[in-house]
Amino acid sequence: MHRIRNQLSHANVVAWLALFFALTGTAAAAVTLARDSVGAEHIQADAVGSSEIQADAVRSQEIRDESIVLDDLTPGARTALDAPRIRVDNGEGNLLLGVSPCSDLLDLLDCSNLMAVHLPAGRWLVQAKLAVWGNFAPLGNTCGLVVSDTTLVDQARFIGSSPEEYRRSDQVSLMAVVTTAPDADSTIVAARCYSNDNQDLAWGDGKLTAIEVKDEAQTD
Repeated sequence: MHRIRNQLSHANVVAWLALFFALTGTAAAAVTLARDSVGAEHIQADAVGSSEIQADAVRSQEIRDESIVLDDLTPGARTALDAPRIRVDNGEGNLLLGVSPCSDLLDLLDCSNLMAVHLPAGRWLVQAKLAVWGNFAPLGNTCGLVVSDTTLVDQARFIGSSPEEYRRSDQVSLMAVVTTAPDADSTIVAARCYSNDNQDLAWGDGKLTAIEVKDEAQTD
């Protein structure tokens, strides 16, 4: 041991250290992997978790179309995606609002919208409820649901329910199932009313609701 120490010099130590770092550097270089050389087939199932992935490292363009199914999502995400879409028009709360006269006295297609919702492509259950006030005739007064200004899908007559000259109608209820085309940006469904004698009307206590209806095949 004493003999080995006597043979050590500054130059020998530097040489041995240089050799050590040269060898370890070569070893490190030997295990360096080429870019994109590790694919999915080289990774064990569940070997990469969320902690190994940086925030925002995976974007939509890195995910193949239809490669993620419902089973890959958390229960909360599945519930949110499976929930039906809803559209609502509350008609400005409980305020009484005027009804513009229709250009054609007895045609709801030529009347103005009281409440309206814009519906994307799909199948929708549409319901409307409202009350009408005015000096209208006892019979022949009508409210209805109109789709895209062209189609009347439901209508109901209303009559006054109070003895005063300025009448309040019973609650008017309307309902229809509306299927909107996939190639349309949106479809407007509106509630409209007119009086038989074209008298001034007001309306209130209204609400128009559209709930998406899913087929059983969509919810499985």
